[in-house]
Amino acid sequence: VVNGKVCKNPMMAKPEDFFFSGLDKPGNTSNPLGSMVTAVNVQNISGLNTLGISLARIDFAPWGLNPPHIHP
Repeated sequence: VVNGKVCKNPMMAKPEDFFFSGLDKPGNTSNPLGSMVTAVNVQNISGLNTLGISLARIDFAPWGLNPPHIHP
């Protein structure tokens, strides 16, 4: 167990452990901010465990906003 996630034996790894279906699809921007974030991390792609990698897709409607925020 690393970072609260079970480490898989490398011999048991499958392509699905490194795949996320959704970054190619536009997010629904019909909300008050006019934006949608699709976040991908070890919760979605188990093969990212211990690599420190996260991805994000941000879609904006015309005049959409990404409000000020931090990433601690």
